[in-house]
Amino acid sequence: MGPPEEEDFAGEQTVAGVPPDGQGGAYLLILHEGATRSVHLRTAGPHRVGRAPESEIWLPDPLVSRHHADFVVHHASVTVADAGSANGTRVNGQAITEATPLQNGDVVQVGSAQLVFARRQQVAQASRHPLDAAALRCQLAAECERLLRHPRPACLLLLASKTDWSPAAVAHLADQLRAMDTVGLVDARTLAAFMPEASLGEIVAPAERILARALEHDASARGAIASWPEDGADEGALVHAARHALDGASTGALVLAQEGLANLRVHGEPVRFADPAMLQLLALVRRVARADPPVLILGETGVGKEVIARIVHAWSRRAGAPLVELNCAALPEPLAESELFGHVRGAFTNATADRVGRLEAASGGTIFLDEVGELPLGVQAKLLRVLEDKRVVPVGSNEPRAADVRVLAATNRDLAKEVDCGRFRADLYYRLNVVAVLVPPLRTRRKDISLLAHHFVAEIGRRMGLAPLRIPPTTAQVLTAYDWPGNVRQLRNVIERAVTMATGAELEPALLPAELHQAPCTMSLPTLPASHFARLDDELKALERRRIEEALLASGGVQSRAASLIGMPLRTLERKIQQYGLKGPGRARR
Repeated sequence: MGPPEEEDFAGEQTVAGVPPDGQGGAYLLILHEGATRSVHLRTAGPHRVGRAPESEIWLPDPLVSRHHADFVVHHASVTVADAGSANGTRVNGQAITEATPLQNGDVVQVGSAQLVFARRQQVAQASRHPLDAAALRCQLAAECERLLRHPRPACLLLLASKTDWSPAAVAHLADQLRAMDTVGLVDARTLAAFMPEASLGEIVAPAERILARALEHDASARGAIASWPEDGADEGALVHAARHALDGASTGALVLAQEGLANLRVHGEPVRFADPAMLQLLALVRRVARADPPVLILGETGVGKEVIARIVHAWSRRAGAPLVELNCAALPEPLAESELFGHVRGAFTNATADRVGRLEAASGGTIFLDEVGELPLGVQAKLLRVLEDKRVVPVGSNEPRAADVRVLAATNRDLAKEVDCGRFRADLYYRLNVVAVLVPPLRTRRKDISLLAHHFVAEIGRRMGLAPLRIPPTTAQVLTAYDWPGNVRQLRNVIERAVTMATGAELEPALLPAELHQAPCTMSLPTLPASHFARLDDELKALERRRIEEALLASGGVQSRAASLIGMPLRTLERKIQQYGLKGPGRARR
């Protein structure tokens, strides 16, 4: 007899209803060591659970015996029996000594593993109640935390509507999901489905089917998918990525968060952004590039101001002409004027030949003056004249030369304060500040951190002739949580050091500097209530009790109707009512 089939998204077995084998869709949801998987019980006869590798349901757990227990599928029922195990088998917390019939929702304890028994059509009925926003955030945070410990693929699907999602619509869509999937409302008009054990490639087709069902209820529906950890290694980043993609989706469309990336090539080099702050900045840069005024690029040290300058030039009408870059902070004061404007032979000692300055060399194109606040005051006055007259006068000459050049300047200083202190000319400041572009620091664009880290790993690895290194989710989480005071430049240096020291195929967290591990995370994450860490079987019992109470209330206390509402046999419902001490109105059986 072959092993039970693990649940996936392929074929008709993944939707609610009775599978072709006629067994009612019986399966086990297995929770073990932080991982979750489901196994169908599709064939008649016993399914052995144990630590032995040949077991149909293999649990590599020292508390599990080699042959621990057997699940037996009968014509209309499923039983579980202990196989003489060392630590015993429990059903709903009670040790069993003989074959015990299982009801939907029963929890079987085998070693440290929890095996939740269910039938698909019953779970589909019970899963029609979505989590509210707060509970959803807590659940997603817990799922992402689990994935960091036991990395497995996972995706988040968001569905948006122009009207509130009705219970009937949610129930209709929940029928298309697996039992292990989490369904909740981000808000009244945004439905979320977190799907563990599913890669992006596996999720697209079923997500398209779910969206098609959503369109039956609301013709304005649209969807977006974010994948873990590529689009976010924590709850906040994952929801943020999916929401941003959703905002750009048209009616009836299903988009991927990764499609929101900006993939550019500037001077042959790839440039990629993913964070909404940078995508919004690029939209501004595109508009600015079409015109020809000076641009003042502001931002902290290392944020990538030179990259923005190159993009402005590449998108401008001057793209076919030279882009000349000059770091003003690296210019010795005596040579700054000559470097910018050029000089003629004999202008000063050692001036043995004419020299073309950077401004003249950039004529027809663009000059980028990095750290422009470092220019001496005398040079600032001459630069202002070039901006006004489009002409340069080399040192030692009286003859102006044409210099049709666009000036892009960058600084990490507050030039307005520099003007107040007399260190920067007010007239030059106003001339350069025709259009100001502020590049946000890396700590405010966390979605770019992982993207840049992967880019640097690949680039540095190629340069060093190394095989491609993988960044595991644990490393991505450390990188994303750090505040990066040195911004992109610091990130690149950290990655270069880690790649140099790596000996395996992965960039392990231990390769990162100590300050990255010690720094507190400033990301906004939900605070998990203490009840989140209760035993799983206690949480399942609390959920079951709440559902029974809701069903009794909805049915006016008629137990037969309540049992039908939650897909539970009437005899089981009566036993559960007695077990939980519930007092439904009337307690009627009919």
